[in-house]
Amino acid sequence: KIGLPIPSFGKTGTANQFTNSSFVGFIPGPERDGGQLTLDKGYVISSYVGYDDNRPMKGKQIVIYGASGALPLWIDVGNTIVNSADYKENLQVADLAFNLQSTQMVAGKGLRPVSVSKTTGLPIGHDEEHLSPPLAQVLADAESKEDILSLRRTFELFAGDDHEQE
Repeated sequence: KIGLPIPSFGKTGTANQFTNSSFVGFIPGPERDGGQLTLDKGYVISSYVGYDDNRPMKGKQIVIYGASGALPLWIDVGNTIVNSADYKENLQVADLAFNLQSTQMVAGKGLRPVSVSKTTGLPIGHDEEHLSPPLAQVLADAESKEDILSLRRTFELFAGDDHEQE
């Protein structure tokens, strides 16, 4: 089992009236030569849960949506991938532990580390860090002005060989 956290990226989705739940995400893969993580060799994983007859996934005591429905399945598949012999074959765990380039792999893309509560997943302000249980960090499209965090929401077209920008 890998003893270091592997960065992951993803988004939940829930249909109206909780009829289905999805999570689509990405795990970077190891480079063949350097042992670091790269976006180019990654894995896209999608999970979906819902009833065949499209009835809502809710009862008197529980409601199933993105994080409680499809995310656990996604995590199981992701853990299976990163703990597989094929994934670990080219991964240099010691290099990752002392040279965390992999956690900075998208820093040039406008993303920045944001401290979040491990309990709620919500961003933690500088004045709240002492109140929260141990923190985790996520990469978010955000900016900070005078200690106020502002998440940016942008949507951009992907351009490539098969797509022309208009």
